[in-house]
Amino acid sequence: MSWLIDIFHRVRAAFLKTFGHDIQSYYDSIERNEAQSGKYLSEAEIHQLIRDTVSNALQMEDDSILKNVTDFFSLGLDSLTAISIRRKLGQEIETDGKVLNSNIVFENPNVNALTHYSFSLRSSAVKKERSAEVIMQNLVEKYSIFKTHVPGSVVVDGEYVVLTGSTGLLGAHILSTLIQRPAVHKVYCFVRANSLDAGSLRVLDALHKALYLHRLTEQQKHKTIALPADLGQESFGLPTRTIHQITCETTTIIHSAWGVNFNMDVTSFEQQYIRGSWNLINLAFPRHTPISPPSTSSPPSARQWQWTPQPSQKSFQSFQT
Repeated sequence: MSWLIDIFHRVRAAFLKTFGHDIQSYYDSIERNEAQSGKYLSEAEIHQLIRDTVSNALQMEDDSILKNVTDFFSLGLDSLTAISIRRKLGQEIETDGKVLNSNIVFENPNVNALTHYSFSLRSSAVKKERSAEVIMQNLVEKYSIFKTHVPGSVVVDGEYVVLTGSTGLLGAHILSTLIQRPAVHKVYCFVRANSLDAGSLRVLDALHKALYLHRLTEQQKHKTIALPADLGQESFGLPTRTIHQITCETTTIIHSAWGVNFNMDVTSFEQQYIRGSWNLINLAFPRHTPISPPSTSSPPSARQWQWTPQPSQKSFQSFQT
């Protein structure tokens, strides 16, 4: 079979070398025609068109969650959907013959930014973009200030863990490992969900798909507390009483929720991922002893992770999938 795959790659390479220019010219002509087929729309009309296009592309039943500054990717937008949105806008908006940037949705990932960019094309007043280096430096400065640690003398009997990313493959493995350990009394799983029941179903489904669920006893399953949480919010969108209990009990925080999308603009990582990590670090500061520095690991190195219970210390470990 390997020889057949090798032949396929050779034929494909030869075909692209011979006809690559013709293929690119064909797509370029389509884009030029689309750039001349749009209508002159006001900025308000472009704004509404973008809202409708994104809402339809994401099949949103309730578009009230699509705020003007809501990051599209936080709502589940993927690369294919971004391409379809770009094409729709190219067909509908008159841009004086200018072809929309292929990464327009990735570089302008909310309604306001995409509206401003699309409208500016016609007036030749496209905003000057900040460099990625400047944006990242600003993010570093913004998220380098943490709460003041207040030492405490509370000693917790056993381990109480906050876990993110439990619906992913790596997260399901971590969760299964934790709840099978006698020292672990409870695992708070922060998940995206609309209700407690929906959150529990997501976690159980992840364990089932990862082939761990059948190995667990009912007692072990009951250690898992699935909580609908928004990592971008300071208190994770949880009730005051719940977050107070978590703050008092938690001995370990394991952060394994991080999106892997090399097409996304760095600003799209801020709300859920960068700010989410910052909020989790702040969660560890109010009580007990100072946390150890965060560490980031890939799945191969995570397999070598050795977890040692430490009753009176909150630790923070970050695993990147």
